[in-house]
Amino acid sequence: MAEITLPVENILRGIGIELPASVHDRLPASTSSHIEQFLQEPTHSLAADCLFERFAGKIIFERTAPKQGRFWQRQPGGYFEPLDSMLDLASKYLDTAVDEAFEKLKAEAEGATISALFTKAGIARRKARTRDFINGALEFFAAKVLVPNLSARWNEAQECLPCTDGVIDFTGEEIIARPPRDNEYFKDPLPVKTADILREDIPASFLLFLDEVFPDPEVRRTALECVSLAVANKGSRTFYLWHGSGANGKNTL
Repeated sequence: MAEITLPVENILRGIGIELPASVHDRLPASTSSHIEQFLQEPTHSLAADCLFERFAGKIIFERTAPKQGRFWQRQPGGYFEPLDSMLDLASKYLDTAVDEAFEKLKAEAEGATISALFTKAGIARRKARTRDFINGALEFFAAKVLVPNLSARWNEAQECLPCTDGVIDFTGEEIIARPPRDNEYFKDPLPVKTADILREDIPASFLLFLDEVFPDPEVRRTALECVSLAVANKGSRTFYLWHGSGANGKNTL
């Protein structure tokens, strides 16, 4: 996976993505003022403010080295995936947002004001389409959505497993499915839905397989305990398996 580099002269250079459909929706009221300010004065800082208003909580930044890092995007299930196209996403969003803000202001303007709006909107949209300008804006945006020490916080919630539609939580008396909490960061989810794990079906084929590998009941119980450490995300434990016959306990754990 390609990393992006700060300072932003080189950040996100040469990457692209299809813009999510939601970006083309009408702007939320809370974002309009920032977009209108950006239209009037298209600076890196104001561009970052617009991006933050739109993507706060949905996009985060992980610093992997003093001048390197990557953006991540929250998925519907609550986990994050690498966003290898922040440059294109930011450019298209700002361009669309400026155009919508211009149409709104134009409807309220008259005479010479409309001419001035055309000029300012043209400048703002040209900057929104300029790679160097967006790179500079992303430097400010990355600082706003930076999650400190994120590399050590991925999937750190013990006894919790991310799935495609939520998190399976083993911490209580009963296993539950829930959305990720604000201070939890999950990636690499299991390729199943939470309901698939919560079903009460007895995994007969799995138990039969364990019977074959661990014919001794006590050994089988220990093996299940070891497997449960991985299932519940409790950490790791090394154990050894011997097989075959002989006098040295090869059929035990």
